Amino acid sequence: MTPIQETEIDMEKLEKRTMPSLTWRINEEKAEVRGETDELDAMRQAVSKILQTERYRYAVYDWNYGVELEDLYGKNVSYVIPELKRRIDSSKAKKESQDTVVFNVEGTFGS
Repeated sequence: MTPIQETEIDMEKLEKRTMPSLTWRINEEKAEVRGETDELDAMRQAVSKILQTERYRYAVYDWNYGVELEDLYGKNVSYVIPELKRRIDSSKAKKESQDTVVFNVEGTFGS
């Protein structure tokens, strides 16, 4: 057994670092990946990809990536709207835990 030593951490002395967000630029209109993007544009691209990827469908992504939408097709709108917001928030929470992306669900949904 290894001995357990309790150590106090002085939170004021910790250094906060911003992780780099450099990634490949995806041009969805031309269906090509060319160049690089960083910062806010990279975060927008990441959020867009998450919201366009059905969770659990593709083996290349882990189970924390994407959002579950397919089972909502054909359901009553009064059920879909709050459920859609909840699922997007759930995807957001998973992404925030990875690299602190914050986005809000706004807008009007069809009736």
